[in-house]
Amino acid sequence: MFALGVLLVGAIFRLRVRQICRRMSARFDERLAERTRVARESHDTFLQTVQGSKMVADHALKDPRSRTCGAGVGTVIGVAGADINLSFVSRNPAHSC
Repeated sequence: MFALGVLLVGAIFRLRVRQICRRMSARFDERLAERTRVARESHDTFLQTVQGSKMVADHALKDPRSRTCGAGVGTVIGVAGADINLSFVSRNPAHSC
């Protein structure tokens, strides 16, 4: 009788450990999916900024006397700075002011 009780407690313990492992695995998968999504968004934003900067620089190289060249470069610098600040604030909510 005692052995049956020990086996029952052991089976219940193993079942509970499996449940906890499944929950932890599900939470890990959720966090990984969210981190992957954020990384993709950051990468896409950064890539857009780089591509925009390249287009402005290409235009400046083709026509160095263009009046829009200086304004375009200033705009690119401003947008790149805003993207960097936005990324920093979104990762550090304490610095959102």
